[in-house]
Amino acid sequence: MVKLSREELETLRKSYEIKIKEKEEKSLITYLSKKFNKNLRSVLPRLLKYEFIVFFIVMIFVFVFMAIAGFTGWISNEDFSTISMTIVLVPMLIIMIPLMATIMLMDIEKTSSDYTILDRINTILESKYNVYDRLISPETPFANELHYTETIKSCRDNIYLIDKYFNEGGLRLLNEGLKENANVTNVKIITSIEKATENLRNASKKIRDELDNRNIGFSLKICEKKVLTDIHDRYLITEERKFLLPSPDVIKRGQYASITGINQPIPFQKYWDKGLDIVDEWIKINEILERR
Repeated sequence: MVKLSREELETLRKSYEIKIKEKEEKSLITYLSKKFNKNLRSVLPRLLKYEFIVFFIVMIFVFVFMAIAGFTGWISNEDFSTISMTIVLVPMLIIMIPLMATIMLMDIEKTSSDYTILDRINTILESKYNVYDRLISPETPFANELHYTETIKSCRDNIYLIDKYFNEGGLRLLNEGLKENANVTNVKIITSIEKATENLRNASKKIRDELDNRNIGFSLKICEKKVLTDIHDRYLITEERKFLLPSPDVIKRGQYASITGINQPIPFQKYWDKGLDIVDEWIKINEILERR
């Protein structure tokens, strides 16, 4: 297997970005999808389904009508053929418009091999060469939160977060990052018993209900201090990428820190299995808090 250097990967990535951009500029469907909204992909398949239903109902009516007309002699044989072709072809042409639009949108947005290759190049660059690096600093208070939310926006499928100092501020930043991310299906967070409060529990319940309406699963678990003794940093783990990132309090204070891409495995499940759900198992968590 040929191994590419960082410079070669960067060049390859730029070439694919140019290639994709050229395709997008020539694509009327891409223009329309950007002009209207991202929900176009979900609207078109539903429209297509209803058009098929209407199409078949019309066809049944047409065939019955034409059969009666032909049998009774209302229409001549020449007119019969012309009218039949017109009635059949017009609905077919109409139904092909959303069909082709749906196919093209699915190809552009979901199944493009060019995007797949570009994603792989980005993943290699950001993990192996640590290209993904965002600085948190007191000089950039606005950008600090933006860096955090943009990192969330870049995630796909499952988001697993381990942060012993996670709080309600983290839920707000997480929610901001998920607002424009349609690629996430599940969010799991682990934090320490020291952060278990009624406020965090109430906020977790609210965001769980809100994300559930968008078909995104959410749960936050509390682990006792002894369970997390071998965890020092904060980790954001996804299917394709992993990050070291500061706690929400650090983001808010604007202390010097960084969000950095890493390529090491983190045993998230090991800690998750030992945690208690802050919403569903609050009674048990409260009992631990009272014993402390």
